[in-house]
Amino acid sequence: MGEADELFVITDGLFVDPDVALPLLEDIRSCVLVQPVEGARTAGYERIDLNRCAAGLMRLPGGVVDRLREVPEESDTISILTRLALQAGTPMRDVPAAVCGGANWRLVTSEADAIGLEEEWLHRHFTAGRGQSPGRLLAQYGAVAFGATLLQVGRASNVVSAAALVLLALAGLLGWFGLPGAGFFVAGLTWILIEGGRKVRAAERRPLGEAVPAIERADAMVWLVDVVLAGLVLLAAERLPGQDILHWLYVPASLFLVIALAPRILEGWAGALISDRAVLALLLALGATFGQVLGVVQVLALSILVAELVLAKRAGV
Repeated sequence: MGEADELFVITDGLFVDPDVALPLLEDIRSCVLVQPVEGARTAGYERIDLNRCAAGLMRLPGGVVDRLREVPEESDTISILTRLALQAGTPMRDVPAAVCGGANWRLVTSEADAIGLEEEWLHRHFTAGRGQSPGRLLAQYGAVAFGATLLQVGRASNVVSAAALVLLALAGLLGWFGLPGAGFFVAGLTWILIEGGRKVRAAERRPLGEAVPAIERADAMVWLVDVVLAGLVLLAAERLPGQDILHWLYVPASLFLVIALAPRILEGWAGALISDRAVLALLLALGATFGQVLGVVQVLALSILVAELVLAKRAGV
């Protein structure tokens, strides 16, 4: 390698959040990242002087590699590169103490470390995001519980999406064969699965640096859930003889329109609860059990509309 080449050196077992590491490396031609010796030495990092330990990550000119020829083969390559870089005058840059440790920057030295890091990473990335609601909490729990296994599969979000489509088809068939209550229940479970898949897909995109699309796959899947739920409502509320088709479609259409509007004008728990299709599906399933699906839909549509008007006004919308 020549001096014009660049070499990024990563210590074996180092786990680093790219969003933390890149800003420390991108604005400088070469550097050795370091951290205070307190705590770092016991965490397994190599000590390089009285007050500092290596942070496990370096950006070096390619010419440093040529000097490895003078080193015995059995030597620790990373350690030798660190020494050679410092001897050549490569500047040191401190890693902020706030990002050292945890799921941001950690040296994994054992299986127990790996398991602990995995759990912490999953909790950090799967418990953040939208406002909480009962259905989203269940989706979050499922993502944390099964996220590690799913992510090891590779493109696990595709599997989740395929399973969701199968469940939606099952929900529609249940309604067609006169079991709308069971259909509502399955559709609600499908929405929970989709929300869990949303978190898994976000975790898949992160290491690849992929941008979030304007319309996420999960959003499109939620639209399908709405279509299935609306279809189940129509199957449960039979069209009366002579009833105009627009009147027949009006009530379920109005419900799902006000639900779709909720997260756009309401923040926090209110918008999250109203847009929770699992809660909606449960209420509709209860209505189907007592033969009152249409009444439940009417009450929900009116209640949500009033809530949006009142809460949006208080929020200054």
